[in-house]
Amino acid sequence: MDTKIQKILKIISFILFEGILFLAAGLLGMQNEKNRILQEEEAETVTDIAIVNLDQGVYEDNKIHYYSNELMNLELDNLVSENLEMARQGINNGSYAAYILIPAEFSQNAVSINSVPQKSVLEFAVNPNLREDVSRLTMANIKNFEINLNTNMAYMYVQAILEEFHNVQDSAGTIIDNDNKEMARLMQIAPDSLMSSPEP
Repeated sequence: MDTKIQKILKIISFILFEGILFLAAGLLGMQNEKNRILQEEEAETVTDIAIVNLDQGVYEDNKIHYYSNELMNLELDNLVSENLEMARQGINNGSYAAYILIPAEFSQNAVSINSVPQKSVLEFAVNPNLREDVSRLTMANIKNFEINLNTNMAYMYVQAILEEFHNVQDSAGTIIDNDNKEMARLMQIAPDSLMSSPEP
């Protein structure tokens, strides 16, 4: 009889042990899922984009011009100026959705239109843990930044061309004024006063 009770107790203990293990695994799984959802809701909805400006400028008119600063617009809410190290850390720890890198030769390439035009290529990196909708928004914001920068550069080129054109017009006006003055002086001179009559 005692062996039968011992067997029953062993079976009950085993069932209880299995039940406790099953319950613990279920609770642990639920907690992990809660943590995952919480992480997605908090850290992965960041929309800030770090702008890393490595532009070294170009020497013109006795000073250094940084065309990147003149052409980019950082007034949008989600754009933040940052150094490269902090930007890289930011996309890994969830502080930034992405970063955009403006190359060191940006200003040099901007003025290359006067000789052999060179393209500036923006580089970027995106936080790999973003939610899908936030990731799409981030990519759209990166594209908008690039379009805005290209548009401002195009305006700069057009303005430079128009300024050159106006300078030529102003020079042409000065030349025409000088020609008109010379013509007026020439018209005042009587042709017969320029030469004496030939003597026989």
